Amino acid sequence: MIKALLYGSIGYEVEARDVVEYLDAHKDEDVELHINSPGGSVFEAIAMRTAIMAHKRITLVVDAIAASAAAIISLCGKPLKMADYSRLMLHSASSYASGNKKQMQEEIAMLESIDNDLASMIADKFGKEKDEILATYFDGSDHWLDRDECIKMGLAEKYEPEGETQNAHTAVVWDCINFKQAKMNNNNKKQKNMDLTKFQAVGAFKECTTEEQIVDTATRLADELANAQASATAKDARIAELEAEVAAFEAEKQKAQDDADEKVIADAVEAGKITSEQADIYRAMLKTDRENALKMLDTVKAQPEPKKVTDYIKGEGGNGEPKKSYFEEQMERIRKQNQ
Repeated sequence: MIKALLYGSIGYEVEARDVVEYLDAHKDEDVELHINSPGGSVFEAIAMRTAIMAHKRITLVVDAIAASAAAIISLCGKPLKMADYSRLMLHSASSYASGNKKQMQEEIAMLESIDNDLASMIADKFGKEKDEILATYFDGSDHWLDRDECIKMGLAEKYEPEGETQNAHTAVVWDCINFKQAKMNNNNKKQKNMDLTKFQAVGAFKECTTEEQIVDTATRLADELANAQASATAKDARIAELEAEVAAFEAEKQKAQDDADEKVIADAVEAGKITSEQADIYRAMLKTDRENALKMLDTVKAQPEPKKVTDYIKGEGGNGEPKKSYFEEQMERIRKQNQ
């Protein structure tokens, strides 16, 4: 479940483009869209409503206020939940206008048309005719509906954060199990009857009308919880196992790569392509850009061993004979000329 926020004035602090693009990017995921807005541009709100209606897996949650245009979005027909103390507010569309009486009449006609459209948009959610909605909520006054009123009217459900819901649910299940255990341990004693309303307040027990049904439901839920926990534990253990195997494989792979790099460097040094002083440079290149480093080493030709200065003074010649000095070479040249 992805949690998204529609917070702020519509069309000003939050724009339709952002909402449309976000919902399109998450069109195949469960989205919980939290609303806290005083309203704003009706046309921006209509664009947002269109995108929300097109999303297949979205739930709306009013965190505090959904007024005016934000209320139209909230009542679009998608599942709606409302947090404690949250409210909706409906009223007629409004605008700023100036000009002659014809222009003002045109503006009034536009506002009446918008009210008519808005009433049509939310009529199905109320389960009433458009004209009744128009007369009730678009009469020029502000109409505030708190969370409990909306729930009674069938517009919304109570929003309970996931953690609190689970804790309350678990507590009721264990109360029920403890009640059953107490009865088993005291078969010969008169037992106080179970308070059914306490359990019926929780979703899974709403349809239960007897102690036996509640006990059976709680037992089933406890079994499901135990199975889920066991499955989660096994899954976590398997994940840890796989992570350890992947880490070991990566370490072995890196070692093999390092060994291969060292052989490449050693072969290049032995072939005379690079010197031992250059080995570290090529070693670093192999780690950062292996492909190009190998191409470079492949194109480098073996270099002859550099001659020392002494080779030019008294070293050996190319035929293995002692290299003649400069004076000796000159004398040899003169003798050949005089022959």
